[in-house]
Amino acid sequence: MQKLLVGVLVVLSGFFIITSTTNATFGFRLFFGGIIANTEAIEITVLKGAGYDCVIPGSTIEIWSAAGPTSYFIPSSNPPRTNTIPASYQQILGEYGGDTNITCTHPEGSVTNVLLPTISSNWGTSLW
Repeated sequence: MQKLLVGVLVVLSGFFIITSTTNATFGFRLFFGGIIANTEAIEITVLKGAGYDCVIPGSTIEIWSAAGPTSYFIPSSNPPRTNTIPASYQQILGEYGGDTNITCTHPEGSVTNVLLPTISSNWGTSLW
């Protein structure tokens, strides 16, 4: 019985990795998965390149999936369950809910906001 359960979990894990499923809903919980493309959201990278200063109370990432690239916000109070620091090309799986507004200000006075999905406390990355 235990071997059967392990086999089912391995097959399901392989399916999710191969298809790079981004979003799945189980009950009222929202999950995401994919491969980390960048350790900073592309929206933030573009604004910083244009001279904006963004106040981010945590970090941002961009992941690749079958649905395309998606950026997320990770609050500094939510460390990964796997105790690994996110890095490019790692696999990532987790739960998210809600959005976080990040404010970016240009030295000339222009202000813009970036709204990113927030990763909850249940997430982790692969070890490689």
